[in-house]
Amino acid sequence: MEPSPTVVDVGSPGSSLQAEYERRAAAREGRARARHPRIGGFLLAVAKEPASTTAFSTGAAGERRVAARLAELSGPRVLFLHNRLFGQGRRDGDVDHIAVTAGGVYVIDAKRYKNAKVEVRRSGGLFSPVREQLMVEGRDRSKLLDSVARQAAAVRTALNTFHHSGVTAADVPVVSLLCFVDAALPMLGTPRIGGVPLLGPKGTAKLLRAATGLLEDSTVLALHLHLAQALPTA
Repeated sequence: MEPSPTVVDVGSPGSSLQAEYERRAAAREGRARARHPRIGGFLLAVAKEPASTTAFSTGAAGERRVAARLAELSGPRVLFLHNRLFGQGRRDGDVDHIAVTAGGVYVIDAKRYKNAKVEVRRSGGLFSPVREQLMVEGRDRSKLLDSVARQAAAVRTALNTFHHSGVTAADVPVVSLLCFVDAALPMLGTPRIGGVPLLGPKGTAKLLRAATGLLEDSTVLALHLHLAQALPTA
């Protein structure tokens, strides 16, 4: 696919999480040095950062790894955007990764859970409604689906004003997926919950490479530019 003649700011993966980590780390250092002017530096060196702070650095690293692996494995016909706001002037959330392909737009929420088992637990049925839970290392993480749903909703809203060569938002599928970094996913098959695939970076890239046939190259380029402008970098 030929590059768009218009320069597109594809964004910096993980930059929002990294900025929040640095803000918290700086605030912690400031508090320590203010309370203990003489030994504040020593205390910071020997004390571990709170998990609530390091989680942002870990998440940023995960997003960067996902972006690098997807770019490496997906091929040149898949165009990416990273770390996008939900819309012009909005500060209520951001989209981790967007992949624009001939098969539609993919909204990719990256999560890093090192060596954690990821599975879908189903209960009920027959005489009661089936209940699905997304379990990560035995804990219910079903709320992750709410996050990716909000991201997909922002992308669909951004597409409402898209039109190119007779193609409008109604012609562009928007697919959500969760991409787990360093986690233990099932060896066989692709687990899904609420229609959302649960994949690693390699499986995500395979899905993106296979997404062909619906949209022409010029439309993919127009979609990429439209979303880059409608969803600014965070």
